[in-house]
Amino acid sequence: MATGGILSAGCTGRAGEPARASLAISAPAAAGRRVRLTRRGAALTLDGIAKGFIVDRMAATLERAGIGRYLVEAGGDIRTGGRKEAGLPWAVAVRDPESAGRLPGAIHLSRAAVATSGCYERYYDPERRFHHIVDGARGSSPRTCTSATVVAPSATAADALATAVLVLGSRAGVALVERLPGCACLIVSSDGCVTHSHGWKESPQ
Repeated sequence: MATGGILSAGCTGRAGEPARASLAISAPAAAGRRVRLTRRGAALTLDGIAKGFIVDRMAATLERAGIGRYLVEAGGDIRTGGRKEAGLPWAVAVRDPESAGRLPGAIHLSRAAVATSGCYERYYDPERRFHHIVDGARGSSPRTCTSATVVAPSATAADALATAVLVLGSRAGVALVERLPGCACLIVSSDGCVTHSHGWKESPQ
């Protein structure tokens, strides 16, 4: 996604229509394996999928080496293979963005990936209104949810979906995830409410 104009607008306190216009102008031109930015000042970030892709490549390297039992983690993006020594699945807890001691949920994995997107760590203004995730339809940062955690077959998919669910919000985000096989989600809204899809299972499996 081309974000140079959006982040500049957020840093200077401008949002809404000017930022949306900047996003439209900044749209990259893709041809085959080449991507070209057509606007001066535009920037391209792969934050929404890069960590997940790296985790998947690391997992594939381990499996090629004959290692079938692992947990790979990179900046909160996790992929698991097999089970722990005692035969139990890997347990991953979801932290509350507003309370370090509260854990809204946990998931148990044996061969899957999980990633979380949140609006509580990287901000571009003193009022903390503009963070690193941008809603392309509005040209501003979503604020209805503070975190979205997604389980998926691959870390790349979990990474991308977590960002999408955070932007969509609880109702639309859950609806999206429940249409996708092998996926589940847990969402913490800005008022502290926790919503999860039907596929989210906290008991060991």
